[in-house]
Amino acid sequence: MTNDTNKGPILRTKLHRPPAPRDYLHRPRLLEYLDQHRKQPLTLVSAPAGYGKSTLVSCWLDSCESPSAWLSLDENDNDLRQFLSYFIAAVETIFPNAVSATNTLVDAPTLPPISTLVGSLANELDTIEPDFILVLDDSHYLMEKSIHHFLNDLLRHPPRPMHLVLIGRRDPMLNIATLRARSQLAEVRLQDLRFTAGETATYLQQVLKQQIDEDIAAAWSQNTEGWVTGLRLAALSIQHGGEFKTIPHKFKGGTQYVMEYLLSEVLSHQLTDIRNYLLKTSILDRFCAPLCDAIFSADAEPGNAQNGARQFIAWLKKENLFLINLDAEDQWFRYHHLFKDLLSRQLRRHYPPNDIKMLHSQASEWFESKGLFTESIKYALLAEDAVRAAEIVERYQYDEFTTDRWYTVERWLAMLPANIKRERPALLLAEAWIENLRHKLARVPMLLDQAESLLRNQTAESTVFGRDRLLSRIHFVLRRSGRTQSKVPRRCGVTAYRHEVPVSERG
Repeated sequence: MTNDTNKGPILRTKLHRPPAPRDYLHRPRLLEYLDQHRKQPLTLVSAPAGYGKSTLVSCWLDSCESPSAWLSLDENDNDLRQFLSYFIAAVETIFPNAVSATNTLVDAPTLPPISTLVGSLANELDTIEPDFILVLDDSHYLMEKSIHHFLNDLLRHPPRPMHLVLIGRRDPMLNIATLRARSQLAEVRLQDLRFTAGETATYLQQVLKQQIDEDIAAAWSQNTEGWVTGLRLAALSIQHGGEFKTIPHKFKGGTQYVMEYLLSEVLSHQLTDIRNYLLKTSILDRFCAPLCDAIFSADAEPGNAQNGARQFIAWLKKENLFLINLDAEDQWFRYHHLFKDLLSRQLRRHYPPNDIKMLHSQASEWFESKGLFTESIKYALLAEDAVRAAEIVERYQYDEFTTDRWYTVERWLAMLPANIKRERPALLLAEAWIENLRHKLARVPMLLDQAESLLRNQTAESTVFGRDRLLSRIHFVLRRSGRTQSKVPRRCGVTAYRHEVPVSERG
């Protein structure tokens, strides 16, 4: 893992391959297909949620002799620098320092052109001796055009040793038709991932440990459209007291209705504490035991095994209830995306909005206490507390600027509502500073004028920076952006412009 001083921390849990569940049904026909196309530059595994895409590829890697790396993407990676940082970190889990020159380019305060980045990375990857596989999971999060531009350029003349696997709910914006025409692309799609009637029967027999009637297997294969997540929930429903005759052979409304029905059946058989844990943790994209303890109600009885987060996670693992392990240390987990979505729907149905906001607020406080500020900002906004989100940015932006991680502050600012940024001098100044670093000076005077005006307004929102420190920063930005004092409105007072710039901020 790379963790240079000028780069934000790499979240190691995103670099761990999710293990296959204990009741996974091995599918030789798909594993053989993946093996046969391993020499091609790219494999695309594309299908809606719940069809076992990640599990299939993870099981395939278990049987591969080639070294492999895994990267689970999320919405925070929808930024070229962030994406490249994790791309390099994933490669370096198997080949330390193999792409050090590209790493240096990515670590620079200003990214070089995409062509330079692609050329550097391709050359370094091409020198790696053994063939290897790099998996980018949840690639549907990548919407930034510069990232697709980068991947397209990389695949135009792909490094010989690398086999790239993209897993997502939709096709990425790549030149798929061109890659297909050049026989450089292998594809696994919805029709390939659907369970056949025979696989459905085998899977249900494996999970339920009893013979399954062929008619039932055929009906569920048809009604779920071979959807493994629906089959898994059907098995859970049966295990918790249902019988085959209680499950209808036909559903109106398609697979979503099937899922809603089966989730309701599964939840109805759980103890109240377990059901509450499931619903409350559905607000989290990833969780660990301390985080779960932080968001559960304060009136939970201490020491009660049913109320303990560690016991809850142990129960999830035992039940194999769509839990995905995110790290080798067995500390961080997430739910299958579709299961999480359905739990969230149940949460909104059974809990008042203010209670759900409180859960998000508690999550935000916990992430901030652990130095995970991007997630802290995200959950503050989900709690509809934009002021707290803004205060988090104000508290920690200075450290990011002083270590040349201004692009992190830029990402934080992009998360905030526009009206909040207009009301807070520290945020306006941060935006002006970023515009200055990008050599986009046209908006700098306007932003500085707004910040100065707010500082003079006694009713302006208070800031953790303090008036003198902010004015000092304004003076510094003015000098760096080329604005002379003669061009500055005098309404802010001479003393503001005489304030000494701190040594750490001098150019």
